[in-house]
Amino acid sequence: MTDALATQPSLRRSSTPQDDRVGIDPLPAVTLMEDHDEALWAWQRGNFSNRILLHIDAHIDFNWIPERSFSDLLSISSPQELEALTQQKIFWNFTDRGTESFVHIGNYICPALRQGLLRAFYWATPEAPRGVSWEKEMGYIFREFRRNHPEAFTDIRIEGTKAQATLYGFPLIVCTLQNLPTIEEEVLLDIDTDFLISGFLEHGDEDPRCKKPWLFPENVVDALRSKGIRSDCVTIAYSVEGGFTPLPYKYFGDALAQLIRDPSAPNDAYHHKRSAQAFEEEGKVEETILEYRKALGVNPKDAASFYNLSLLFLKRGEKTEASRLYREAVSADPTYATAYNNFGPAYQNLGQWKKAEEEYKKILTLDPNHAHALCGLGHTFRAEKDFSQALFYYEEALSKNPRLATAYYGIGSLFFEQGEWDRALSAFRKSLELKGPEAILKFWIGSAFLKKKESRLAKENLLEAARLGFHPLLLHLRLFWIYFREGLTYKMGREARKILFLLWLETKNYFLRLIHFHV
Repeated sequence: MTDALATQPSLRRSSTPQDDRVGIDPLPAVTLMEDHDEALWAWQRGNFSNRILLHIDAHIDFNWIPERSFSDLLSISSPQELEALTQQKIFWNFTDRGTESFVHIGNYICPALRQGLLRAFYWATPEAPRGVSWEKEMGYIFREFRRNHPEAFTDIRIEGTKAQATLYGFPLIVCTLQNLPTIEEEVLLDIDTDFLISGFLEHGDEDPRCKKPWLFPENVVDALRSKGIRSDCVTIAYSVEGGFTPLPYKYFGDALAQLIRDPSAPNDAYHHKRSAQAFEEEGKVEETILEYRKALGVNPKDAASFYNLSLLFLKRGEKTEASRLYREAVSADPTYATAYNNFGPAYQNLGQWKKAEEEYKKILTLDPNHAHALCGLGHTFRAEKDFSQALFYYEEALSKNPRLATAYYGIGSLFFEQGEWDRALSAFRKSLELKGPEAILKFWIGSAFLKKKESRLAKENLLEAARLGFHPLLLHLRLFWIYFREGLTYKMGREARKILFLLWLETKNYFLRLIHFHV
């Protein structure tokens, strides 16, 4: 398959001297971050323009962002201009939020393209596991993406382990890291640490404990060196928040950064940690402990070693030592106190509440003041309909962190389920004030007003949730009911069409998933 970039001379820049070679030359311009969308700000600070991005990730990060707002409609001066605007395939923003507020880890490449920072990009995916067709799976991913964004891809061609397409008018090459073609110019190199963990296609029902590395930092750097990749700006995301990179492997991001910044520098602490995790896989506990101790001998402030040792000692039942080691980890790096330093949130997302409860209680053994774990227990007891225990843990969480929006959201949900609408409204509003999930909270606030038979306020909040992009079936059912009560037949019809579409879409997706996973 011919490289789409190579066929467009205007996309090629003149070659630069052979420096900035990844894995060979020291590259000091490496930025580490937790959330991957911070890469956009790094590119903006660097005043880059018209560049090629090499994006190494297991997930799609190029969802589109609304580009036109209600003010654009108000500025229209003629029917012809209105007609021309409605014919354009664009995404509309009917909220009062600026475009920059829509940027998140799943779409930050979009504004980089739109602002001219990038003119094209390569997306390097993990290898497909044995028995799985990369070509077939990538075709499925493209189809699913196009289903949600019909105008996204054009000119799609997939062959073997390489695909190319035009994405919103920009050239895109997708391939595995091993099949990455020659790129003649310096690139913006963007790596997500979860690339090393997730594997090719992550399934939502996978047990989070099964997440293990399929590749290691040195393998990535070796591959980039063998391909002659050059870069003057490298961004690396840890992606622990959200549960993408398990915290025990966060140090892979640091190892990547060190290997790129100075390929010749010794990295003994990293190698000891790698050996420790290999011994742990083999069930060799004493050897595991010894290797982590050696890593701490090299770097006495190595948070990853302290944290992984704490889990090991907790598993052995030595709770006092486990708690001490956990405190050392958090002292060395406060980010290790994250809500994602256990598998509770992952099991919660899977609806496996008993396992989530076990995980939250485990981390509370190490840190009794862990507000997120206390809040997580509130969620598990609410799911099990033990409302008194749920409220107890939510209030305990707020006693540790009075600004924990998720705890107020949980309390609001708890009171909503019990039919205490005013108390639910108070909690939802407090969560909103503390920057909780705006669209979801607007939906629940509207739903509470509907239960109170205050239709005007219910409609106002439900419509705001919809404008913010939240479109569950229940929202449109509730709007349909409000319009029915108001006798607004044409608006009832509009909501009915949305309801039927969502039902059709859910049915279609169900059968597509059945077909995909059983072919």
